Amino acid sequence: RDGTSEEIKTNILVDPTGYVYTKRGGEEWRVPNVRVSLYVQDESTKTFVLWNAVPYAQKNPYLTTGDGVFSFFVPPGSYYLTASKAGYEEVGTEAFKVETKLVTRVVELKPIGFEAIVDSIRGGAIRDRDTLWRLLGLIVLVIVCGLVLRRSRYVGGI
Repeated sequence: RDGTSEEIKTNILVDPTGYVYTKRGGEEWRVPNVRVSLYVQDESTKTFVLWNAVPYAQKNPYLTTGDGVFSFFVPPGSYYLTASKAGYEEVGTEAFKVETKLVTRVVELKPIGFEAIVDSIRGGAIRDRDTLWRLLGLIVLVIVCGLVLRRSRYVGGI
């Protein structure tokens, strides 16, 4: 013991992991680049606050990987997750206890807007050509009406 110290850097593989998915045609499809936020219950106030990941050399919120994977290595406590991405409904989990220090939840995102239409077509919900053409016609009508209203406001109309 000569008073010197040595810094050792290492990577820790955290497995199993949690992941985010959506359903298309009855199958799970992993969703990349989802913002996953982890909230911890403050013991004194009993309210949930965004978990501070910095002291644990992690990020929170976390952006899922290309295959929708995320993980948090946390101290024991009560937590919940939220997941959000443009084109999908934001979702939050129920509160859960962590005793093993790993957060490994599976989260389903449901598409909204155009993504929901695309998923319906891919999933086979729209099976005949006439329904598809009516749907596309409706989409075009909504877009045109929006453009007309925007233009009329710009030139001093409505």
